[in-house]
Amino acid sequence: MEMISLPTSVRLALLFSLCALDIVDFYSKIVWLGPTESSPFKVNYAQTFTDEPLPKPHFVSQTNSSSPPIDSGAELLRVSGWTSYYDKCEELFATKHGESFHIVKATNCDIGQPFASEQQIASEVVLSASLRADSVAWVSCQLLFFHRRPPLCQENLVTRFSQRYLLTEDEVDPDKMAPINSQGEAELLRMLGLLSRSFPFANVVCSQGFQSTTGPGYYTASFFMCGSPNTFESAAVGVYAASFADIHDRLAWLSIDKLNVMGFELVSRRDSRSMFTLREKDGELVVLEMNTVNFSSFGHLYVVLLAVDVVLLIANAHAAFETSRTFGWGELVGYNTEFDGGHSNSGASWLLLYRSLYRSDIIVALTTLSALFSRVVGSPYAIIWNNDCEGQLYAVLAALRMWMLVLCSLNLLWGVFVRLAETRAYYVAQRTFVTPLEVLGASAFVISLETTRLFDTRYHLDGQLFVDSESFPGRVAVSNAYNEEIDGFATTPFRTLAALLSPLAVVVTESLALVVLILIVKSVYYRRVNTNSTAVADSDDQRALLALGHTKAYRRLPLEEMLGLPARAHSLVRYSFEIEQTAENGLTYIPPHLYYEFGATVSDARLFLTRLGFFNTIHRRLDVQRFFPPVGQSKPLMSTFIKYMTFTFSSMEAIFWRSLGAFVCNFAVVICTGQSLYVAPEYRRTLALRCIAGFACMGFAFYAMSQMVLADASVIVFTSPVMTFFFGAFVLHEKIDPISFVSAVVAFGGLICVVRPGFLFGYDHPTAASDGSWLAICSGLLGALSQVCVFLTVRQLQGLNVFAIVHYFTLSSIVFALLWIAIVQQTFYVPSTFLLWRAIIGTGLFTFGGQMFLTKGFQLEKAGIASVMRYLDVVFVFIWDATILGEHINHWSVIGALVICTCAVTIAVRKIIS
Repeated sequence: MEMISLPTSVRLALLFSLCALDIVDFYSKIVWLGPTESSPFKVNYAQTFTDEPLPKPHFVSQTNSSSPPIDSGAELLRVSGWTSYYDKCEELFATKHGESFHIVKATNCDIGQPFASEQQIASEVVLSASLRADSVAWVSCQLLFFHRRPPLCQENLVTRFSQRYLLTEDEVDPDKMAPINSQGEAELLRMLGLLSRSFPFANVVCSQGFQSTTGPGYYTASFFMCGSPNTFESAAVGVYAASFADIHDRLAWLSIDKLNVMGFELVSRRDSRSMFTLREKDGELVVLEMNTVNFSSFGHLYVVLLAVDVVLLIANAHAAFETSRTFGWGELVGYNTEFDGGHSNSGASWLLLYRSLYRSDIIVALTTLSALFSRVVGSPYAIIWNNDCEGQLYAVLAALRMWMLVLCSLNLLWGVFVRLAETRAYYVAQRTFVTPLEVLGASAFVISLETTRLFDTRYHLDGQLFVDSESFPGRVAVSNAYNEEIDGFATTPFRTLAALLSPLAVVVTESLALVVLILIVKSVYYRRVNTNSTAVADSDDQRALLALGHTKAYRRLPLEEMLGLPARAHSLVRYSFEIEQTAENGLTYIPPHLYYEFGATVSDARLFLTRLGFFNTIHRRLDVQRFFPPVGQSKPLMSTFIKYMTFTFSSMEAIFWRSLGAFVCNFAVVICTGQSLYVAPEYRRTLALRCIAGFACMGFAFYAMSQMVLADASVIVFTSPVMTFFFGAFVLHEKIDPISFVSAVVAFGGLICVVRPGFLFGYDHPTAASDGSWLAICSGLLGALSQVCVFLTVRQLQGLNVFAIVHYFTLSSIVFALLWIAIVQQTFYVPSTFLLWRAIIGTGLFTFGGQMFLTKGFQLEKAGIASVMRYLDVVFVFIWDATILGEHINHWSVIGALVICTCAVTIAVRKIIS
């Protein structure tokens, strides 16, 4: 039975969409919601006004009231300051659409000074209750000279304004400040007087707007009014203090959101710039309020959120690369169908290219942390959603990313069930499963139904939007409100966090319930389609790792024992129906994608290792006969075996990584010590020859060691010191005394005892079949000859800085190796396991040290004598093997080591004496 196959184009489109979703989400957190002012969203309100004015309260109306109208400035406590607008204006007209409103049209408003000789009446003013009382007070104080500021300007409401909203406070140009005893100053003082007498401060209603007397057109906010909730009084500013609008330009819909958890803060600020358009449509006056909205986030938790998202992006990108290299992205998405014998990849294994680390404990923890913090940071998305913003799509996409939390929760709950009843969990997993794509679809469906719950709860939680349902019967007046609690530093109450996260819990629970329904439906479907089959063939399962066992009665397979967990029982979420495959001989196989999901992979050195991101450490060399079936029994597995056999460094790749590590170390030392890399002209030809000879030596030697038994290759390569004696005498005219010559020959005999080549000691060992060909032997001899050239050229470079020699040698080796890889090899392998990178770094460090000391030694000592000291290489290798790796040393190695050390000491003593 095969699953429904998606076309390759659809798979690629889904993969790109999912990856783009992660990138856009991270980009939005940095740019759109970050500390910079990007103003990416537009919030527009298009409203028409009612024909009938809002009903006046009884204390204002002169009809149907037994008491006379209240005087301006009289004490009168109300829900909000909306009705105080009647102190200045005759009528208020609300917007038509909906029950709530925040924009009004006020008629016949007295905008002049109270004691002016003539009243200044504005026939029509459009006001939007988008201002906060503290921003109006702060701007008013900024426009007054310091000695003219009232006591309110010295209170925390004003002095902490910039700190409260994390705004940069720029010094006001004196030319913009209100002149002393001017009408502008009187206007500002009257506004500050009103605010100082008002309480509670959160109920003060402040608006911005414009006079619409000029008819349709574009308007900027030039008129500002506040109404007191405890006195029947209102004040206006902007008529005479014209600079008020410039200073208050970006402070519309200002709000601040703070979360404090054990001293760690997350702060989100919203601010806007407002523009207005007035036009006529079907005989009605339409006002369009256009807000350019900016969101800024700060705090410890915001930094942690970004760091977690960066780690997740890097980890998932590396996992995608590792998956592509292991399985081949073409095979996964269905391009290279010849890989599986002509059948397209009909399962969901292509999803391995996206977030294949979802079973890693650390990735699950980071994903959960990111989802929770993203929910907290999501107040801007709640504002966007509830204000009919053009950025609503981004709000939905941000909510959609919660599907990973659903996936992690499902695996966690199923893991608990596996611990309680492993056998039963295995039989359930045998009969049904769900793919990550189906979990994504179920989560998306639930999120689409619960968007209102997700965003409305977050929108009304912060208490910074005041709702007045009492001042105007039948209508609800909404205004931006200052919340006095935001100045506190207390830890956010648990009930607030619970209210914030409860919609998230509801979405996850409902999504899990829908996933369970999908599992039940699929189980019934599979049972009807094939009731007699316990394993359904799927073309994803071309590569399987064998473990001994039988399917009649459940027990853990050896592979599961090695992993330390029942992989099959845990695999309720997977990419195809099959969790195992039974061969003709009754042996059971686990599909490659299954053990790969749980963090197991095969390294280049034929080790079964842990994937990056997992911690169930495995370091076991593969037994091909035990873990892979015979080729004739399982033809689809043959390509996997061949693919894994090619996972190794080539000689040129080894040279590249070795030289790169040494180059970096040497260059770091050069920079730190200020060494010169200048090469005098008389040394350049010899240095070039040293670089070419050194590269040739490494290339030939590495090839010989990769094609031959290591002992044979070592003997051939280490014939170079004997050659060096003769070349040193013939080329450099160095005098070699007889005793030194005899010691060198005897030392070479000691080396033979250490490495025990097969042509002298026999081939009765497990690697006899892998002995090298004549091509490999000739390669070893050419490597030895090249090494002689290296010794001689280094000896001739006595006057050149040792760091310069190592620098240009490693640099040239990097270039030569890359050229060979690009032109001849045409493939390049990048290591992906920690062990390989550890080996590369260690090789680079020790190569640098070895090259530096070796070069210096050949500069100070005669070429022949110095080359003999290199016999100590093999001795030290065996010493490290015995002391660090605990390997047993053969008695012939001990004899050879004693011979080499004796000869080396003899040569050194004779050097000292002479």
